Amino acid sequence: MKTPLLALLICACVSAPLYGADQSVIPKVIRRIPHDRSAFTQGLLIHEGVFYESTGRYGHSRIRRLSAETGQILLEKRLPDSLFGEGLALLDDSLYQLTWVSGIARQYSLPSLELKNLIPYSGEGWGLTTVGMHLLMSNGSHNLFVITKDFKPVRTIPVFHNGRPMTALNELEYANGLIYANQWKTSHILEIDYSSGQVLRIIDCRDIINSLPDLTPKDVLNGIAHDPETGSFYITGKNWPAIFKVQFP
Repeated sequence: MKTPLLALLICACVSAPLYGADQSVIPKVIRRIPHDRSAFTQGLLIHEGVFYESTGRYGHSRIRRLSAETGQILLEKRLPDSLFGEGLALLDDSLYQLTWVSGIARQYSLPSLELKNLIPYSGEGWGLTTVGMHLLMSNGSHNLFVITKDFKPVRTIPVFHNGRPMTALNELEYANGLIYANQWKTSHILEIDYSSGQVLRIIDCRDIINSLPDLTPKDVLNGIAHDPETGSFYITGKNWPAIFKVQFP
């Protein structure tokens, strides 16, 4: 479902309609940081002033540490060619990386990115973030799943907007009681109440996408990181040449 070949068949995300335009807000760009254009970004987070990134595609999947100032790759580890890297989260000084349809999460040490453990799970793996002492996972449906670090289920959060289920939930970030979710194939980020699963706002990123005129249809918005030390957010996309530091109104 998420392969570049099929993504090419999808219309450009900049033309996707927004749900409830009255609830849409536009992020303010603070800074543009260079980003490796070959990175098929699947997960992004920032920790102690450094980006950690998961990239996808068979034969090209990586886990990386990047400079938050220059975007330079500081360290990277390659996944086996049989795995398609997906979402990434930090919990208890370990990084957890999903794989798409392999049913395996990879646990790494910080800051070495040495593989510590392989953890099985059921279904597809899309996005991943941390909520307190748990992880929050998406699988492309309208449901989000609170799980332990051993990937045992705790709670399911159905996501709705005006009574309509919001499917294709992808890359995730959590901050201050709110979930931020890329909705695959669209130009927006959903701001979701963690307690109720209701969409509160739509963050319209079309202006940012339009500032990158050489994108192809597969180069969709995907990647959200929140820095709790500064309150800043960072967003990027698959094969984007930049990571944007932004403020959400």
